[in-house]
Amino acid sequence: MCSLRLKINAYKEMKKYLFAIHLLVFSLLIQFTCVSAQTDISKYYQFIHEAESHALKSQYEEALFFYDQAAAFDFMFGVDQYNALICSLKSGNDARRDEYLKKLGSTGFEIGPALKKYKIVIDDRLSKNSSIDETLAHQIQQLHVLDQEARNENMHQSFYALDDKIKVQLDSIHAIHGFLSEYKLGFASLVEKYHKLIIHQMKRDPAKYKLFLTEAVLTGQLRNTKFAWMASNFEPDSAYCFTCVHFGLGQLLEIGGQLYACNEGLKSFINSNRSRYFLKPVEAAIEDDVYRYRSGSDLKIGQKPARYPDLHPENYEAFRKEIEGKGFVRYGE
Repeated sequence: MCSLRLKINAYKEMKKYLFAIHLLVFSLLIQFTCVSAQTDISKYYQFIHEAESHALKSQYEEALFFYDQAAAFDFMFGVDQYNALICSLKSGNDARRDEYLKKLGSTGFEIGPALKKYKIVIDDRLSKNSSIDETLAHQIQQLHVLDQEARNENMHQSFYALDDKIKVQLDSIHAIHGFLSEYKLGFASLVEKYHKLIIHQMKRDPAKYKLFLTEAVLTGQLRNTKFAWMASNFEPDSAYCFTCVHFGLGQLLEIGGQLYACNEGLKSFINSNRSRYFLKPVEAAIEDDVYRYRSGSDLKIGQKPARYPDLHPENYEAFRKEIEGKGFVRYGE
């Protein structure tokens, strides 16, 4: 009897031991997968950053070389495909132009103005998006309409009821499809609507969406710059502060033609956050933003400065003193 008990106890201990090994192996596999994904996404952004650096110097062939390296990954974001297209047009590389036109057809990125400017005519074969899930696209469109109903009519008391209803449907969609990338939705306007739905949900459940969106960034489903913009809704969590200007997409604020950026202390803090998601250092992002502001280029690199549209000229000076008191400094001084 004692021997039988010993055998049973030994068997139980062995099961615990095997289960522990199983958990360890599973954990290592997950970590390896995450590290592999981060390695891939890190290389992708290295190529994109190199490409953008050359493009801003009008070195279009060199930029195209690095865009081609990025295009070898399983994912390539519409804005990067668009910039590669512009580089191919400016360098006169027709073969690469046609290739990037095909790629852009699968993300629905808006290229109409560029086509008109460069007098490009494309056929249905190039412009058709065959990867769109029409049912999924319709669901997101309907949810967006529902999301906007109460907000457009200022029915604040209906927000939570509507958000609860949308939450259930979005959770169901995410359980099946995961994060909805550009390739799943296909049209830039629909992607923006989907991101707005997420923003309204992440304010209510930030912990859940921090994990969800981080995974989307690290697996190439969501561009890091778009994540940086959405993450402002995680305030007051300073770990998700990625830009100098809270309400803007970029690093600059414009007041009466004068550009302002954050001071060195804030730059250092923001850079520690940005590096986790392979974002350019603030200094490089500022240069991109200045280029976008001053050049009038067709390239979509950098962000336009944030502005206060209701700020009257007679209040410029008082507002300048206010933001300088908050740590902003005049760009170029």
